[in-house]
Amino acid sequence: MTSSLGSAEHLLRRLGPIDPVPELVELGRAKPVCPMSAGGGPSAFVVTGHDEVVRVLTDPAFSRAALNMPMTGFEKTGGQLLDLDPPEHTRLRRILNAPFSRERVMALRPALWELADQLLDRLVEHGPPADLIEHVVVPFPLTVICDLVGVPRPEQGHVRELTSRALDLTQPAAAHAAATDLTHYFVELIGERRKAPAEDLITELGRAHDDGQLSQEELITALASLVSLGHETTAAALGRAIVIALRRPELVAELAGPSEGDRLLEDLLRLSPATQFTLPRVTTRAEVLSGVSLPAGTVVVPCLISGNQDPRYFADPQTPSSDARARPHLSFGLGPHYCLGANLAREEIRTVMNAIGRRLPGLRLAVEESALPWDKNSLIEALQRIPVTW
Repeated sequence: MTSSLGSAEHLLRRLGPIDPVPELVELGRAKPVCPMSAGGGPSAFVVTGHDEVVRVLTDPAFSRAALNMPMTGFEKTGGQLLDLDPPEHTRLRRILNAPFSRERVMALRPALWELADQLLDRLVEHGPPADLIEHVVVPFPLTVICDLVGVPRPEQGHVRELTSRALDLTQPAAAHAAATDLTHYFVELIGERRKAPAEDLITELGRAHDDGQLSQEELITALASLVSLGHETTAAALGRAIVIALRRPELVAELAGPSEGDRLLEDLLRLSPATQFTLPRVTTRAEVLSGVSLPAGTVVVPCLISGNQDPRYFADPQTPSSDARARPHLSFGLGPHYCLGANLAREEIRTVMNAIGRRLPGLRLAVEESALPWDKNSLIEALQRIPVTW
């Protein structure tokens, strides 16, 4: 074990567009619970091993509600699902689960296919080289979640802009202001739907509010979070999954297959979680994790991408595969905070990847992978451009 594995603070941000820092993955094997900093200061640890991440995400001793460490403009805004522990979390989650059930998502399939084909039509009409982020990766999930919630299409670009500002780690005041602006926007939309109900989540969740199941604050926060995080995280995972598939041209064509494509998709998702790390937790009592003593009040940061590549759990962990024996990944989290929109995100990514494999099997990067830019200021660190040709 090299001396660089003594602390993990320098590994929290990406150094390249796609793959994690090799040291971060090595930590999962060599030091799965690693001090954030080698120096003094508050007790904090990065958790990188698969089984250790599972424990943090599922053990109630590791709390979100007890931690006051907002990383984006959406946290600590009141009524935020991400900030809650059971039983408060359970009550709110039960209400929000219904629109994202597998049955509801399957009913969206025809609309998803139609949208994917429309966007690929425009991409082909534009001709190579073209930016996949601009033409497909962002507009697809943005349109899907905004249509589902009830944001008019002419206003969806405004939602996208506010989301980007709210996720900026370098401007916390501006991030909070952008999140506040987004909640104000939804206050107006809720008022409009009360006058003219529609087949959308604003109307559906508005009824839950009227029935006393949701407070006004919970209603507004839920809608703002669903639209913003719902498209940003899906776009981030989709972009990187596509780039990883493009490393091996045969994988793109394989994605069009009904069974092999689905299995390959899951393994691509394993390698491309929307964020390297999920939101931190804090211990509510003294705990021991992988032999490391964690006093009450210790901050722990679970690393999804290293957990997904832990050689103790995954065979050939850095290579995508359609092997039916593949083990489940952590890209959507686990436990109470398992991604609310996982069914929808998985179906969106499946739709786009399948459509690309079917219509553009010769797709390839138009630049070196190392030249792909990503948003270094955002928590999600999504790719900003994917120039492609075919």
